[in-house]
This record gives sequence, structure tokens and C-alpha cells, in this order.
Amino acid sequence: IQDNKFVVVRGLNDRYNACFINGAPLPSSEPDRKAFSFDIFPSNMIDNLIISKTATPDLPADFAGGVIQINTKNIPDKNFQTLSIGSGYNTVTTNKNQVFYYGGKTDWLGIDDGTRALPSAIPNLATMTALSAIDRVQYAKLLDSDWSLHNKTFSPNISFQYSLGQKIKLNETRTLGALFSVSYNKTNNYNETNRYGYEDQGANVVPNLYTSFLDKNYSEQFLLGGLANFSFKLNNNNSISFKNLYSINSEDKVIDRKGISAEAGTSDNPIRSESTVRWFTSNKIYSGQLIGEHYFSELKFKINWRSEEHTSE
Repeated sequence: IQDNKFVVVRGLNDRYNACFINGAPLPSSEPDRKAFSFDIFPSNMIDNLIISKTATPDLPADFAGGVIQINTKNIPDKNFQTLSIGSGYNTVTTNKNQVFYYGGKTDWLGIDDGTRALPSAIPNLATMTALSAIDRVQYAKLLDSDWSLHNKTFSPNISFQYSLGQKIKLNETRTLGALFSVSYNKTNNYNETNRYGYEDQGANVVPNLYTSFLDKNYSEQFLLGGLANFSFKLNNNNSISFKNLYSINSEDKVIDRKGISAEAGTSDNPIRSESTVRWFTSNKIYSGQLIGEHYFSELKFKINWRSEEHTSE
């Protein structure tokens, strides 16, 4: 397990693995890579977990590491409630300086409240690219931002998870079950990146240093997940389930870049350059499944059917 949430199988990272929930493929929970964050599943809501390292006819062929199959519970064995609250200390971030900007009121959930929405007066990318820097500044003033950066102290990492399971016995054969869970994680990160650019001087000539930057990256990562399963057991041979999963995975980042650049001059006369970036990305996933299981004892014949919907934005 990598970073307490990503699965590594046979030494291969998440992009080489395939993930399924109740027989349906899971979309990526990350905005910029093929991966799924498994820490949104509370352990007491999982019926079983199967990891296959070898290809078989019933598995997809788009994996090299392994296939992770998660099956969630239909009806809990008994009623339960669990609450988990945690915190983490990072020697690189906790109580250290953090550069940030004021975004929306729901940023702490990893959700943009519309603060970053582009006004209708801003033209398309092709038009903006053709404008001069001074003209682009006039459009930048239309955005709901003061473009200023501030300083504060990194808070500790925090996590929260609440789960509820209910089992209602209607009669001797019929049982109704419901499972609910909500989880929240906030992780702080800081790292530095050195970026160098060199100017080609021709064959057999050592390139000149063209640009040299130090990027200081201040990042807050949020994971907000919800799970709701409903199951109806008609008898020992027939059951119907409606299973739902919703996840929001976001990152709010500030990049503070300083260094030398020759883009406006020559490599022999570099200029000091400073710039900042405010970067907010969010990936939302919904997975809904209507599942039926039927067994005909006289014929010794079993039918499983599934209707599913998956959306990602």
C-alpha cells in the first residue's frame, strides 16, 4: 500500500492495475493519472477483497500488475455505528510556513463554490493568446480574486470517517439492510523543485545556462467520499441491491517560483524572475449499481444481473 491509499501489485504501481467494485470497473479517483484511492472504503463495509495477479478468461486484459475486486456488504450482520477521527504530524509541513490564497468558502471540503468560475466576458483561449499582456490584465480584473498571497502555518493532517449499518427483519424470510458511510481526509504537502534550461550553442560546445528556477510547492489535498447501499432480501434465493459511491478528490496548490531567466534578454545578461501560480483541481466520481441475485433451487440454476451508471468530471 502506497501513501496509505494506492495499491502496488507485483512491484507495479496503480496505472498497471485494474479496480472493480461489485463487478463493475472503478473510474480513476485522481485528476491527472489512472489510480484509485482505496481509503474511501471503510473496512466494516467490505464483504471481501480479491486480488488476482494472473490473467483468467473472466478478467479484463488491460492489467499488468493485478486486478483488485472489492465487494461491499449487502446486509450487515448486525446494527452498528463507528466513528473514527485521526490526525497526522509531518515534519516537513506541520507548524511550518505555508503560502496560500483566499479561494472559496467550501475549499476546506475540496469543493469550489463558484469563486473560480470564468466570467462570460472573458473570450476563448485563442483570442486571449493573441492579446497583449496589458489587454489580458484588463480581463484578469474581472475575476473574483485579489491575486494576493498570504502566509500561515501548516495545520496537522486530519481524517474523519463515520459509518452506519442497519438490519431490519420484516418477517421470517424478508430482510431489509442499509449501509451508510462518509469519510474526509486532508493532507498537507510541501516540496521544492529545481528547474534548469540550457541554450544550445551548436556541436561540441557546452550549452549555456538559459534559465534557473526554484519552485516552492505548497499543497493541500482533500478527499471527500460517501457510500450508501440498500439491500432487500426477499428470501434465501432472491435479493436486490442498490449500491452508490460518490467521491471528490481535490488539490489546492500554490507555486512560488523565483530564479533567473534570459527569455527577455540574452543568456549573457539574465534577469531576475519571480512568478506565482494558484492551482485548483477537482475530480468527482459517482458509481451507482442496481444488482439482482436469483437462485432457482429446483433447476440448480443461478442468475445475476446488474444495471450500472458511472460518471466522472
